[in-house]
Amino acid sequence: MVLKVAIALGIGYLIYLGGRFIFEKSPFFPVSTVEITGNQYIERETILALAAIDYSASLKDVDTEAITNRLLGNAYIKGVSVTTLLPATVRIDIEERQPAFFLVDKGLYMVDETGLMLEKHPNMPIFEVPMITGLSRAAMAKDSTALPGALSLVGKVKYMDREFSKSFSPMISEINFSGKGEPELVLVKGGARVALGKKDQYQRLFLLGNFMLKQQESQLYEIKRIDLTIPDRLIVQKRS
Repeated sequence: MVLKVAIALGIGYLIYLGGRFIFEKSPFFPVSTVEITGNQYIERETILALAAIDYSASLKDVDTEAITNRLLGNAYIKGVSVTTLLPATVRIDIEERQPAFFLVDKGLYMVDETGLMLEKHPNMPIFEVPMITGLSRAAMAKDSTALPGALSLVGKVKYMDREFSKSFSPMISEINFSGKGEPELVLVKGGARVALGKKDQYQRLFLLGNFMLKQQESQLYEIKRIDLTIPDRLIVQKRS
């Protein structure tokens, strides 16, 4: 029994080697299929145009490294893996850049977690991504702390989703930095402005989250302003 199994395995391995030899030496097996995965907003047609795959070439002659480099020339592509699959498939796995926030500055720009800034891609969704106002690209170029500060605050707002079951950041429509760098939040419901300040931001955001959860929707529309700049206090100013 053991001998039969060993013979069967040996035959199978020889068949594999033979098939591999034929594939590597054969001028046939031209590329017939391109599989693309991972892309959400970059169109398939754009990826194919960048990849520039020669469909007349044999699969064994596909230069995956060259295809990878061409694709990485697109700034919206953060990472890519290109592989070939027998008998005639090229597979492209795309990792797109994702916005940490959108910057409003005479247009709309995406900023990823590394601080890279690009014009918003036309197909990039804007829902559930913080909007930053009151900062300009020119101001960021002059002040090296502006961009890291914005990324840090956005990270803190998103961290609050862990504390409030992903219900915190959807309550914030905008983060504004126009007040001498003192950030203010703008609420989705009612549009109240929240003076956050620069210190103890985690504690202040947590205080805001607890307050918001206790309010009925109609009550939020009655609020004009919330001040969190006094330690351990939340001051509410209602609309007259």
